[in-house]
Amino acid sequence: WATAMTTEHDLRSLIAEFVAAVHRELDFGVEGANQERARKALLASNLDVSVPPIVPQLSSTRVLCMEYVHGFKVTDSARLDAARVDREALVSAIASAFAHCVHIDGLFSGDPHPGNILVRPRYGPGGEPRGGQAVLLDWGLAKTLTTRNRLAISRLVHGAATSDVGELLGAFNDVGLKLRRFDPTEELSNTRHLFRTTAPAAEARAANAKHVAGWMKKRERERQELGTS
Repeated sequence: WATAMTTEHDLRSLIAEFVAAVHRELDFGVEGANQERARKALLASNLDVSVPPIVPQLSSTRVLCMEYVHGFKVTDSARLDAARVDREALVSAIASAFAHCVHIDGLFSGDPHPGNILVRPRYGPGGEPRGGQAVLLDWGLAKTLTTRNRLAISRLVHGAATSDVGELLGAFNDVGLKLRRFDPTEELSNTRHLFRTTAPAAEARAANAKHVAGWMKKRERERQELGTS
């Protein structure tokens, strides 16, 4: 389906990476190593998040055993309210944690959806709710970044945030992204769209559909112009 949407990008390296990632994700030994690395990195970061420790003597390539976490899904609004969780602080901690893993430690998690994020409630001496801590699960789909790629991704994010086309182009080159066409303005717009402000699910889907529709309409107009020239 991806190749049906665009012929401007060489997707062979992406497909090869996907195939390799699927094999790695089926090996719980790999996942356990990723999880322990993330746990230690985030513990040292002093961010208010946690990753469950692995129980190595009960784990193998086919079984992964870890600490059980008493918590609830991060999107459970009723329980967030009941636990008196500061949502802005919670989201900030989660975003900072994944940013730390990518930009500082160099471990990229490819599966940070809400089902893999729990909130562990905290209680005061009398049992009263006192907020909660994010717990990050499922490190099976993860990749260790080279120093070059880690810095390139940082440049990519910074270039998109500051609308710096030159930095964005440099980041594309550093990660080895080869485009069959290059329109700096459009590539900047597309990258900024990927890093757009978080919104409710329905609103985010609508914004994405609008962006993709506009992009496809532009591609069709360009094809028609090439056909008549």
